[in-house]
Amino acid sequence: MYSKDEARQLMTDFWNGFANYSRCQAVRLGRPVEWMLYKTGIKGLELKFDLDCKWIRTVVEVNARSESRRTEIYSELRRYAPILETDLPAPLHWTDNHKLDVGKPVMRAYCERTDLNFHNRAVWPEMYEFMFSTMLPLQDNFSDILPVLEEKFASFKF
Repeated sequence: MYSKDEARQLMTDFWNGFANYSRCQAVRLGRPVEWMLYKTGIKGLELKFDLDCKWIRTVVEVNARSESRRTEIYSELRRYAPILETDLPAPLHWTDNHKLDVGKPVMRAYCERTDLNFHNRAVWPEMYEFMFSTMLPLQDNFSDILPVLEEKFASFKF
């Protein structure tokens, strides 16, 4: 078990390592890689990384406060599932009833690995590879459908 300070340092080291890994991969690919994450341009819709000692996930999360908005966005994402899943190593897992640790209901689509423990620094390179190799195509695919989503939800009243 880690103290609060040790856990914070572990998390900082992990994310700094991932930032370095991402920069190296961007050079290897010959193109800049900037993670969109919370900056999707659609309120209540985010791309994110989620990890703990049991799993690591690359996630598209619909976390709008309004249930009707969550449902509408999630339904639209499901409609574009074949595009979102292009070039991913496996189909996305879709769930419309996920609860965050704080109890907030969200809807998600995600890629997951359950064989890597965040507390084991020796597997961090494998975690970085998973995160990069799933988020990059997911973000590229999301960017392909983003104009359609923006158009639909720009005029949608919740």
